[in-house]
Amino acid sequence: MTAPTNLKVIGVAPARPKGPCFATPIFSDSESRGGWYQLISDESIAGFGVVDQAVLLSVRLVASETCRCLGAPPLYAFISVEGTTAIGEKSELGSALRKEFERLGAWPHLRHTIANFLNDPTLSAISEASVDAWERTVRIKYRDNPWLRAGPVHRPGDLGKSNV
Repeated sequence: MTAPTNLKVIGVAPARPKGPCFATPIFSDSESRGGWYQLISDESIAGFGVVDQAVLLSVRLVASETCRCLGAPPLYAFISVEGTTAIGEKSELGSALRKEFERLGAWPHLRHTIANFLNDPTLSAISEASVDAWERTVRIKYRDNPWLRAGPVHRPGDLGKSNV
Protein backbone atom coordinates (compact mmCIF):
# COMPACT_ATOMS: atom_id res chain seq x y z
CA MET A 1 0.00 0.00 0.00
CA THR A 2 1.57 3.29 -1.06
CA ALA A 3 1.28 6.20 1.33
CA PRO A 4 -1.16 8.89 0.24
CA THR A 5 -0.10 12.51 0.14
CA ASN A 6 -3.24 14.21 1.51
CA LEU A 7 -5.14 12.84 4.51
CA LYS A 8 -8.00 13.82 6.83
CA VAL A 9 -7.81 13.55 10.64
CA ILE A 10 -10.20 10.86 11.88
CA GLY A 11 -9.09 10.40 15.47
CA VAL A 12 -6.28 10.13 17.97
CA ALA A 13 -4.35 7.27 19.56
CA PRO A 14 -3.88 8.18 23.25
CA ALA A 15 -0.53 7.58 24.91
CA ARG A 16 -2.41 6.01 27.85
CA PRO A 17 -5.86 4.43 28.21
CA LYS A 18 -7.20 6.85 30.85
CA GLY A 19 -6.49 10.35 32.08
CA PRO A 20 -4.86 13.34 30.45
CA CYS A 21 -2.13 12.68 27.91
CA PHE A 22 -0.68 13.55 24.56
CA ALA A 23 -2.09 11.54 21.67
CA THR A 24 -1.04 10.74 18.11
CA PRO A 25 -3.33 12.14 15.41
CA ILE A 26 -4.60 9.39 13.12
CA PHE A 27 -5.43 10.13 9.50
CA SER A 28 -7.40 8.39 6.76
CA ASP A 29 -7.94 8.80 3.05
CA SER A 30 -11.05 8.02 1.05
CA GLU A 31 -9.51 4.93 -0.58
CA SER A 32 -8.15 2.82 2.29
CA ARG A 33 -9.71 1.35 5.41
CA GLY A 34 -6.54 1.70 7.47
CA GLY A 35 -5.11 4.57 9.41
CA TRP A 36 -2.01 6.66 8.94
CA TYR A 37 0.27 8.60 11.28
CA GLN A 38 2.50 11.50 10.29
CA LEU A 39 6.27 11.24 9.98
CA ILE A 40 7.74 14.55 11.14
CA SER A 41 11.05 16.03 10.03
CA ASP A 42 12.18 19.61 10.63
CA GLU A 43 8.71 20.64 11.86
CA SER A 44 6.93 19.52 8.70
CA ILE A 45 5.25 16.33 7.53
CA ALA A 46 7.80 14.25 5.63
CA GLY A 47 5.48 11.29 5.02
CA PHE A 48 2.83 9.03 6.48
CA GLY A 49 3.21 5.61 8.09
CA VAL A 50 0.64 2.84 8.34
CA VAL A 51 -0.99 2.43 11.76
CA ASP A 52 -0.90 -1.10 13.17
CA GLN A 53 -4.32 -2.79 13.36
CA ALA A 54 -3.97 -3.24 17.15
CA VAL A 55 -3.50 0.51 17.56
CA LEU A 56 -6.54 1.23 15.41
CA LEU A 57 -8.67 -0.54 18.03
CA SER A 58 -7.72 2.09 20.63
CA VAL A 59 -8.27 5.13 18.40
CA ARG A 60 -10.71 7.71 19.73
CA LEU A 61 -12.66 9.05 16.76
CA VAL A 62 -13.03 12.82 16.40
CA ALA A 63 -15.21 14.95 14.16
CA SER A 64 -12.77 16.97 12.10
CA GLU A 65 -12.45 18.42 8.64
CA THR A 66 -8.73 19.04 9.11
CA CYS A 67 -6.52 17.64 6.34
CA ARG A 68 -2.77 17.45 6.03
CA CYS A 69 -0.41 16.91 3.12
CA LEU A 70 3.32 16.38 2.72
CA GLY A 71 5.32 19.45 3.70
CA ALA A 72 2.54 20.89 5.89
CA PRO A 73 3.11 21.71 9.56
CA PRO A 74 2.42 18.62 11.72
CA LEU A 75 -0.59 18.27 13.98
CA TYR A 76 -0.40 17.42 17.66
CA ALA A 77 -3.13 16.24 20.02
CA PHE A 78 -3.80 16.40 23.73
CA ILE A 79 -6.56 14.82 25.82
CA SER A 80 -7.55 16.97 28.81
CA VAL A 81 -8.48 15.98 32.36
CA GLU A 82 -12.16 16.03 31.29
CA GLY A 83 -11.43 13.84 28.28
CA THR A 84 -11.83 16.48 25.58
CA THR A 85 -9.41 16.27 22.68
CA ALA A 86 -7.55 19.28 21.28
CA ILE A 87 -5.87 18.85 17.89
CA GLY A 88 -3.79 21.49 16.16
CA GLU A 89 -0.41 22.79 15.20
CA LYS A 90 2.06 23.40 18.01
CA SER A 91 1.28 27.12 18.15
CA GLU A 92 -2.48 26.45 18.20
CA LEU A 93 -2.24 24.09 21.19
CA GLY A 94 -0.16 26.50 23.30
CA SER A 95 -2.96 28.31 25.13
CA ALA A 96 -4.96 25.12 25.77
CA LEU A 97 -1.86 23.37 27.14
CA ARG A 98 -0.96 26.32 29.36
CA LYS A 99 -4.47 26.30 30.81
CA GLU A 100 -4.35 22.52 31.30
CA PHE A 101 -0.88 22.77 32.91
CA GLU A 102 -2.41 24.49 35.94
CA ARG A 103 -4.85 21.61 36.49
CA LEU A 104 -2.26 18.82 36.25
CA GLY A 105 -0.78 18.93 39.76
CA ALA A 106 -1.37 15.20 40.16
CA TRP A 107 0.62 14.49 36.97
CA PRO A 108 4.01 16.19 37.50
CA HIS A 109 5.74 14.26 34.71
CA LEU A 110 3.04 15.26 32.22
CA ARG A 111 3.46 18.89 33.33
CA HIS A 112 7.17 18.50 32.60
CA THR A 113 6.43 17.10 29.13
CA ILE A 114 4.09 20.01 28.37
CA ALA A 115 6.73 22.52 29.51
CA ASN A 116 9.29 20.90 27.20
CA PHE A 117 6.81 20.72 24.30
CA LEU A 118 6.07 24.45 24.67
CA ASN A 119 9.75 25.25 25.28
CA ASP A 120 8.66 27.49 28.16
CA PRO A 121 11.36 28.17 30.81
CA THR A 122 8.85 29.33 33.43
CA LEU A 123 6.71 26.22 33.09
CA SER A 124 9.89 24.11 33.05
CA ALA A 125 10.99 25.52 36.42
CA ILE A 126 7.54 24.88 37.92
CA SER A 127 7.36 21.36 36.51
CA GLU A 128 10.87 20.45 37.68
CA ALA A 129 9.92 21.49 41.22
CA SER A 130 6.76 19.34 40.94
CA VAL A 131 8.73 16.32 39.75
CA ASP A 132 11.30 16.78 42.54
CA ALA A 133 8.52 16.94 45.16
CA TRP A 134 6.90 13.82 43.69
CA GLU A 135 10.21 11.92 43.76
CA ARG A 136 10.81 12.92 47.41
CA THR A 137 7.31 11.68 48.29
CA VAL A 138 7.94 8.35 46.56
CA ARG A 139 11.28 7.92 48.37
CA ILE A 140 9.60 8.57 51.74
CA LYS A 141 6.82 6.08 50.98
CA TYR A 142 9.41 3.52 49.90
CA ARG A 143 11.52 4.09 53.01
CA ASP A 144 8.55 3.88 55.40
CA ASN A 145 6.89 0.80 53.89
CA PRO A 146 8.50 -2.48 55.05
CA TRP A 147 6.89 -4.39 52.17
CA LEU A 148 8.59 -2.15 49.62
CA ARG A 149 11.91 -2.22 51.52
CA ALA A 150 12.03 -6.04 51.55
CA GLY A 151 14.04 -6.04 48.33
CA PRO A 152 14.34 -8.83 45.79
CA VAL A 153 14.09 -12.49 46.75
CA HIS A 154 17.46 -13.22 45.13
CA ARG A 155 20.55 -11.16 45.74
CA PRO A 156 23.19 -10.81 42.97
CA GLY A 157 25.58 -13.22 44.75
CA ASP A 158 22.85 -15.85 45.08
CA LEU A 159 22.55 -16.59 41.37
CA GLY A 160 23.41 -20.19 40.59
CA LYS A 161 23.27 -21.29 44.29
CA SER A 162 20.85 -23.96 45.34
CA ASN A 163 18.17 -23.23 47.95
CA VAL A 164 18.29 -26.85 49.22
